Amino acid sequence: MIAYSPLAQGFLSGKYGAGAVAPGAVRAGNALFLPENLEQGRPLLDALREVARVHDATPAQVALAWVIRRPNVVAIPGASSLAQLEANAAAADIELSDEEDKALTNAADSFSPVQGAAALPKLARARFRR
Repeated sequence: MIAYSPLAQGFLSGKYGAGAVAPGAVRAGNALFLPENLEQGRPLLDALREVARVHDATPAQVALAWVIRRPNVVAIPGASSLAQLEANAAAADIELSDEEDKALTNAADSFSPVQGAAALPKLARARFRR
């Protein structure tokens, strides 16, 4: 299986929160970046940050390490700079414990973002407010 956009266009990087507007037209059209989804994603991002502290890594690196820990999964993360490319590659060296994997899996399973048809009116309102 190929994990395309395994960082969910930066959502799992931990850079964006309920009070921060994600830059770029692509993110403006992505329901993950709606304020309520950023708020609902806080426990997941907190779990990524907690594991990242233990491994002296970034939340994005932990998210990538978690994805590639799955059997038969290849991640294709994007990078807009050499530093991001190097950080993404370094994620392969992170060895998550079974407990960390379980905590991240539970946090991911608990995240239930507004998406699909329910997100369309909110995305339209957000776009036209700009």
